[in-house]
Amino acid sequence: MKNRFVIAILLLILLGNLPGNAQATSPNQQALVYVKLGSSDDLIRFSSTQLPMFTILGGGLLTGTNRAGQQTLLEAGLSYQVVYPDLLEGSFYLAENRVGHPAPDFASYGQVLLNIANGVLLRMDPTQSDAISQVGAELHAITLVPKPLSLAQSIDVFPNVIDPDPIIQGMIDQVSETKVYTYEQQLTGELPVWVDENWYTITSRHTYSGVPIQKTTSYVGQHMANELGLYVEYHEWNNSTNPNVIGEIPGSVNPDDIFIIGAHIDDVNGTSGADDNASGSAATLLAADILSQYQWSCTIRFAFWTGEEQGMLGSEAYAERAHNTGENIFGYLNLDMIAWNTLGTNPNINLFYTNSIPPTLQLAQLYADVVDAYNLDLDPVLGTGVTASDHASFWNYGFSSILAIENEMGGDFNPYYHRFGDTSAHTDPAYFTNFVKASIATYAHMSGCLTPDGVGTLDGHVSAAGGGTPIENATVITNDGEGHTYSTKTDSAGYFKIALIADTYTVTAFACSILPTTINEVIITADTVTSHNFIVQQCENFYLPQVNR
Repeated sequence: MKNRFVIAILLLILLGNLPGNAQATSPNQQALVYVKLGSSDDLIRFSSTQLPMFTILGGGLLTGTNRAGQQTLLEAGLSYQVVYPDLLEGSFYLAENRVGHPAPDFASYGQVLLNIANGVLLRMDPTQSDAISQVGAELHAITLVPKPLSLAQSIDVFPNVIDPDPIIQGMIDQVSETKVYTYEQQLTGELPVWVDENWYTITSRHTYSGVPIQKTTSYVGQHMANELGLYVEYHEWNNSTNPNVIGEIPGSVNPDDIFIIGAHIDDVNGTSGADDNASGSAATLLAADILSQYQWSCTIRFAFWTGEEQGMLGSEAYAERAHNTGENIFGYLNLDMIAWNTLGTNPNINLFYTNSIPPTLQLAQLYADVVDAYNLDLDPVLGTGVTASDHASFWNYGFSSILAIENEMGGDFNPYYHRFGDTSAHTDPAYFTNFVKASIATYAHMSGCLTPDGVGTLDGHVSAAGGGTPIENATVITNDGEGHTYSTKTDSAGYFKIALIADTYTVTAFACSILPTTINEVIITADTVTSHNFIVQQCENFYLPQVNR
């Protein structure tokens, strides 16, 4: 009997209190659990448990589970640690310290649950977010929403090699120091803005400042809608005074292919936030000004996030919604703090990607190649391990994203960060302007969907040989000879219509793939409808399900 009692105690310890655990849990209580990941095989093992993944951090991931789930982890050969016994008690944050700043006493703001590189996992009252931000910490709220484990987008999306494009060079040439600083000084309250049909001076961009943040978001939204003619969404993740603002140019050919450039527009109480992050927001505004002058075959967006300083709340809500609705976001370029460089020092910039999503390295390398191709006076340095900005919200949901930021890795980090002195006077004009140029050029190249020659339309009818009966659901495929194909289907009248970039195409129509009809040298002219009709052989099994193309 004594031996059985000892065994029972040992089992309780094993299931609820592995080495390093400080708390036990009741059998059905959902605990916050840190699972160690020693290799890629461990991620596969975790996937087999079918437990939720909340976030990846510090060589592991966070999940939530009860005793039975903890036993499942053991059976999968995984090592874990219960970091807090009840998911429903409190809010959890990843709190990171910026390089070059003394680490704050994290325990003064909440309960330290786990130490990780550059920071801690913290259980903290959300009302402490401002206080901990003002001492130099960056927060990322841990939302208890399951994230995708299969981080998709492993396909090549971004160009591997680029040559200077005279049209994109023209975009770069539109960026001037005067324009850059006009936007920055408007956002910092050094110059007034025109909003709601009146002049207004922005006194704060703090997410919960009420009227000031509402005026700020309305200003950028009204500028994009009224001045540039963009479709604008005010994405309310919290309330109507502090929405994310998203400007959009719908793609003329592939509107479901989406690329985003953006920055958080909110700031910390007690600072004008010139570098953090009026700088990234100014670059995004200029990108909207310039890129709206051109035509795009894919959809491009210009995003201004709120709630970043409270834990990436706005961008997290947006990325979660995009994932849940199945949006095809191929890439997001995140700009955060791009104006500080110690005068006279090497103009390093950092480009952060993640090994979990391979195309992010490709995107970071593209940015570096753009700097070289257009002879911009910047020195890109690629790296990993930084999650303290809105790009990480997109990583959480499997979207390709990178962070472009000043020289954090090299230690030349803004000493006025989250302080009163973060003003436009404490920035490097040449560095800042070049950073904006590089970002806009990278964004233009990363989408690969600039249509300088315009867009035209191809239409026509597909009918059956030997009688001319219209064929419904026939496939029409166009090929420009450079690897780009576009396709559409006919309607009940055998009619098709497709928007195409102005170019020369080979066009093939078929009711079944073995009996196609092809027309070569079909010339599509901008703003013109070109018509071609097709006579095709109809297969006996045509009305069976067709091969997807």
